[in-house]
Amino acid sequence: MITVQAIKNINGKPIRGLKVYIVAGGVRVAYTNANGEAMINFPLPSKGKVVIDRQTVHEGTLQAYMKFYL
Repeated sequence: MITVQAIKNINGKPIRGLKVYIVAGGVRVAYTNANGEAMINFPLPSKGKVVIDRQTVHEGTLQAYMKFYL
């Protein structure tokens, strides 16, 4: 399980309703909740790409919890 959290850089608040993709040998999709978190069932350890709202925010090793400031 991978949890991706999206935080608004300007005010530090979580961003709700963003589409999050994990791309690694396939694509998994989830939307961020009120806490800015999207939980995606994905095997670890893995390498891949994290895309939030059509913007690539990470490429490389995927971790169980990943926080991004947008």
